[in-house]
Order: sequence, then C-alpha cells, then structure tokens
Amino acid sequence: MGTAAVAGMVAVIAMTTDQPSLISILAVVAMLIALIIAAASARSRRADTAPQRTSDTRAMGAVDAARRVSRIGTWSYDYDTQAVTWSDEVADIHGRPAGHQPTDDESVAYFIEGDRERLTAAISSAIERVEPFIEECEIDAADGARRSILIIGEPVIDDSGRPLRLHGTIQDLTAWREAEWSAESQRRRFTQLTSALPLAVWSADADGVVDYISEALADYSGRNVEDLLGDDWLTLLHPDDREMMKERWATALAAQSPYEAECRVRHHQGDYRWHSVSAKPEYDDQGHVTRWWGSSIDIHHARTLEEKAMQLARDRDVILDSISDGVLVIDKDWRISYMNDRVQEMSGRARESLVGKEWWAEYPDMLGTPVQEAYEAAMTAGAPQFLTFYDEARSRWFEITATPSSLGITVFFRDITHARELGERLEQAQRLESVGRLTGGIAHDFNNLLTVVIGGADAVSLDDGISPGSRDMVALVRQAAERGAELTGRLLAFARRQPLAPQHTDINSLLEGFEPLLRRTLGDEITVETALAPELPAAHVDPSQFESAVLNLAINARDAMPEGGSLILETELRHLDEAYVTSHAEVTPGSYVVVTVTDSGTGIAPEALDQLFDPFFTTKPVGHGSGMGLAMVWGFARQTGGHVTVYSEVGHGTSFRLYLPLAPGTPATAVPKRDTDAAPARGSGVILLAEDDPLVRAFATGHLRSLGYDVVASSTGPEALEQLAQMDTVDLLFTDVIMPEGMTGRDLAERVVAARPGTPVLYASGYTENVIMHNGKLDEGVALLAKPYSAQELAVRVHEQMFEAAREDT
Repeated sequence: MGTAAVAGMVAVIAMTTDQPSLISILAVVAMLIALIIAAASARSRRADTAPQRTSDTRAMGAVDAARRVSRIGTWSYDYDTQAVTWSDEVADIHGRPAGHQPTDDESVAYFIEGDRERLTAAISSAIERVEPFIEECEIDAADGARRSILIIGEPVIDDSGRPLRLHGTIQDLTAWREAEWSAESQRRRFTQLTSALPLAVWSADADGVVDYISEALADYSGRNVEDLLGDDWLTLLHPDDREMMKERWATALAAQSPYEAECRVRHHQGDYRWHSVSAKPEYDDQGHVTRWWGSSIDIHHARTLEEKAMQLARDRDVILDSISDGVLVIDKDWRISYMNDRVQEMSGRARESLVGKEWWAEYPDMLGTPVQEAYEAAMTAGAPQFLTFYDEARSRWFEITATPSSLGITVFFRDITHARELGERLEQAQRLESVGRLTGGIAHDFNNLLTVVIGGADAVSLDDGISPGSRDMVALVRQAAERGAELTGRLLAFARRQPLAPQHTDINSLLEGFEPLLRRTLGDEITVETALAPELPAAHVDPSQFESAVLNLAINARDAMPEGGSLILETELRHLDEAYVTSHAEVTPGSYVVVTVTDSGTGIAPEALDQLFDPFFTTKPVGHGSGMGLAMVWGFARQTGGHVTVYSEVGHGTSFRLYLPLAPGTPATAVPKRDTDAAPARGSGVILLAEDDPLVRAFATGHLRSLGYDVVASSTGPEALEQLAQMDTVDLLFTDVIMPEGMTGRDLAERVVAARPGTPVLYASGYTENVIMHNGKLDEGVALLAKPYSAQELAVRVHEQMFEAAREDT
C-alpha cells in the first residue's frame, strides 16, 4: 500500500467522521499497522539473502507485537478462488481457533443485520472507485460475544478493472468502544445528577478558570452556560459582593485551600438572593492542585429566617435588658447559656466571662444553700420554684423564681434589698408614729399629774407652819416635778404635739447669735466652726425649738468627743428630687434649708443607726443620758414639715442634717443653680468606681451605665487597684472617702494617679466638703459629691469632672 492509499484512507476518515474521536484515532493506528504488515509481507516476498532474513525477522517480530497489543489481524479475499484468509488474530476476534479459515459465506455471516449490507455496499464502492474503504461494524462471534470491529480493506484491480483480491486489517474495538460507552454513560449520569441536585455545580482548572457549570445555574440565572464560563460568572453577583468574592477566590488559589463564601446572586426574575459558594481542590500525588470542584446553593430562605431569628433575638435582648429583673438561663449541664444586662450589674461580671461556664464552678458559694435546692428541684421535678434569699457574699436580698424549660431552667432575679430597706424604714416610721401617739397621750396625762404635783408643792411651801426640813422636801418635790415636765416636753416634741410658733427665720443669723452659747456649753477642748451659705433664704421654723434641736445635737457631739475635737455648723440650700423621695417616704420633693451639724467624734455603729431616733434609746453608758434628745430632734423636724438624716463612720465622726421647709413666698430662683441645670443626656468614657455601700454602689453603677458610661465597680480600694491593672484606659476615678480594709479614698486616688497620671478624681462622702477640708483629709480644690446625692447631681458632677479634665488636656 502506497502513500496515496494512506492519503485516501485518511480522506475517507475525514469524510465519515464529524469530529475526532477514539474510533477515528484507532482507525489511523490500524492503517499504520496495516502498512507495517503489508510492508513486512512485501519485504518477506522479496527476501533471498541471510542478512535480509535477519532484518525481516526483527520487523515481523515488531509486527506481531503490534498485533497482540492492538488486537489487529489481517485478512484477504481472492475473487478467483473465493477463498478467505484470516490471520490468527482475526480468527480469535471471530471466536475461532488459530488457523481457522472460513468460507466466503461464513465470513459474511458473522456481521449483524444492517452492518452486513452496509459493508457490502462499501466494498462495491471501493472497487468502483479503486480506493480503500473503512467501516465500523458489529459481529456476533462464534464464542457468543458481540464485538465491535474496525475493518479496513483495499481492492486489487487488474488492468481491465476486474477485482482480483481484497486485503486489509480487522481490529477489535470492543474494549475501546465499551470504555467510550462507559465514559459517555458516566457523563450522562453526571449531567443528570447535577441537573437533579438542588444546587449549581461547577469546576475550574488548576488556575481557577471556570470551565464547567451545570444547567442548574443557567436555569437559575436565565443565562446560557457558555456565557458564564471563565470569569463571566462574576456578572451574576451583586455589585457590592464582586470584589469580596474575587479577593477570596484569589486567596484560595494562592493558598490552594478550600474556598467558601456567601454572596448575593442575581435570579432570572431580577432580584438578588443569597447563595453559599464553596470549592475544594483536587490534588495529584505530589500535592499539586489539578482541578477545583465547587457548588453554589441557594440559602436565601435560610438566610432570611436567620436574619429574622437574629432580629427576634435582638428584640428579646432589648426587652429582657430593659426590665429591672435579672434573667438567667442555665442548661441541663448547669452551664450558663444566657444572661441579660441586669445579671451583669448584679454580679459585677461581664456576660462574656460567664456564658458557657458552669454555674456551680463560677458561684461555689451557692452550693449547699436554698438556691441549690431550688434549682435542682426545678431541673428534676419540672415545677417552678420560688424563694427569697439573702446573699451574704454580696449583702443583697433577692426574690428568685426558677422555671423549668426544655433547655434547662430560666431564673428570674429581683433585687429586693432596697424594697426591704424601704419597708423597714416605713415600718420604723410607723413604729415611731405609734410610739409617738402613745407617748403623746402619756405625756399629756402626765403633765396633768405634774400640774397637780407642782401646784400642791407651791401651796404647801406657802404654809408658814411647816418645818424647815419639810420645806426642803417640798422644794425637792417641786424640782423633781419640773424635771418631769421637761421630760414630758421632750416626749411631746417627739410625738409632734409640742406647741410650735413657726415664723420666717434667718437661720444664718440665728446660728451666729447662738454660736457663743454653744462654745460655752461644749468647753474649750472642742472648737466650733461655721460655714454658712450666703444669701440663704428664710426657713419656716420655730426659732426657740430649732435652737433646742441644735443644742441637743451639739451635746450629743460633745459626749462623742471626750478628748476634744471639732464641731462644724453648715447651712446650704438643697433640692430633694423624686429619686430621693422614693428612698425616704416621709419626705416631699422640694427645696429645703439644710443645717448640718458634724463632729469628729467616735462615730455610731451601723447596727445602732436604725434605732437612733427611738425614744429612750441611747448609746451612752447608763445614767449618762435619757435617750430623748435625738427623739426630740426627729419629732421637731417632722412636726416642722422637714426631715433629719444621719451619716456616721466609726472612728471618724457623725454628721446630722436638718432639712427645714422654706418660708412661704420664697421665690423659685432660690433653688441652687446646680440643681436646676439639666444633667447631660448621655456620656462616654470609662469610670473606675469604688464604694463600700452596696446600695449606693448599685445605684451609681446602674445610673452611670444608663447614661452611656462604661463603669467598673468595686467595694474596696485594693479591689479597685486589681481591676485597674486589667483596664486599658480609665477616664475618671469616682471613690468614697472612707472605705474599709485600711485604704481610704485618698489613698486609692494617690495610687491610681501614680499608675495613670492625669486621671481626674471625684470623691463622695456623707460629710460635706467643708468638713472634709477642715479635717485635713483632702487637699483644697478636690471635687466632692456630698451624700446623699440625686441621679441628676451624680450625672452633672461626673460630667463636670470629665469635661474639665478633657479641657485641661486640650
């Protein structure tokens, strides 16, 4: 077979195939092998020397190897003898043993119906055109197998155009055809699978260029698959998501690591919907990426539900954070899964430090308490539990409700410490009222008896006939009756039944005139100082009873300073707001003239403060007081329409405040300017707060946080320093002056300013600024907020200190 014949067969292949395929490639291989076989046969026929036989033997060996590997054999047909010749390979392909030579009819009978006619027509056409032919057919072999074969032949024509012989090759294509069918089947299955999946599937080459996209994405977007290959898939993304997706894809390509992102993809209806796009690399044996396989799934519904759930969670948090109760959720493993802001305030710990932690590990002091019993009962019995519990570690009273749920238990905390104290104060006030009514009745009747005693003593003393001894006894009886009358007067003052003659009174002038009497009464070892507010409006008070009340307070102060000390009298104008009145039910809101009497004595123990104004209660030794002095002061203040408070620190002194009503007609402008200034609506900055009183600490912390400040609260100076070490910044130290554990507010301030230079300091104290200054406890110029302070006063003073510090820094 010559070059022209090869070219002819190639042309036939080109005409009979639309595109390159496995079969067309095999056809060329078969033709090349046929050429080798034909050339080898020709050389064999021409061979007549030993060297040539050696070369031909090697050539035939190569041909045999090619035949075995490619399952190719030769065949021929002689038109004159009608003999068909098969090589052993062709016989094997037909299911016959080696050496089998079929008849003409047998060789044709193996072809299936349809292929037989097509092959006959191809042979006829080849003879007519004198050109090779090539056909792919199927045969039913003698061994029962159906095989696909490629048959190639070439006619040999004599000069007259009569066919002499046909010869060519047959190749078994069954294995390749099955492989091709299998590949096609896998391709169809892959296409069907990707079309049936509820997500789009895509792939990209090692460089990240997208070369396959399933029909699902085309159907979703309304675009052709070909339009989305390469980088054109980016056109489907929301404009705001494109750069993000490109950057993440580039990062994944560079790192050769899995890729995952969420973005919005345009739907064929025009809206954008959320999709989760992910891809994983395929690696070769050396760990290099050879391909990327990815998917895109519509998560819009899930994302919408998630956003709604998050919004509901935010709404829930807003609602639960706005209530005054603490809300805590503990799961069945006793781990904290939720807590609102109120629990943070009550516990003094951030939500992040507790959520996910075991409750008993974080609060071991609750083990063995009624709280543990209630929680475990709610968890196991499935019934709500209620209890009132005093937390000794935090000095607070709580009402607790533990309700079981599918998650575990939900606990509601209500801090009732303030309510209990108000109840106790109300109970005390009611008790004093009851005692006052009883005392008033007794004093009234007792005065009647004393009137008779004194009158009788006077009548007897006028009798000239009595002896000197009897006269002395009458004088003693009268003296005792007068002392009894004085006592009943105090009882009537406590009962608020003493006759008062209130009038416009200049308190400053009254105290200035009263000061010499106080100095003589207290003695030289006690200094008396005054700090009187200028332009103080008049008070509506009985001057003589007011002097008597101040004298009682001064005498008590003298007894608390046996080795001497100082007494300070101060006046000011203060406004009591609704917040203050809430804590002192017996007072009405408004402006008052305030007289403060402060001593530097031994102070009063906290447990004695609740009974301090009870009649006949005294902290003095037996025989050193009647216990009616402070009761008279309380009764005078209440009968006048005012109020009295006490603040005391053991070892530092005591401060009494008398709130006296303004005289009728006092102009509203008399209210102090600071009280009328509007407090700032919001604030910012970090405040380190140190206050040993739990009620005051909770009030100040809660109010400052509600204004927007970040507050770190502590109960002692050492605790405040520990918290300071963990704080990145502090914009204000707000500290009580007198605190426990051997560190005063002044000591704390010095340590804080040394560690954080420039930190502004605001002090708080039950003593007034003048008292603090005169006792030398603080330097002049420091800022002090006197207790009790209102929410407005707190907001204004904190704002002033932080604003002043910022202004000085600027």
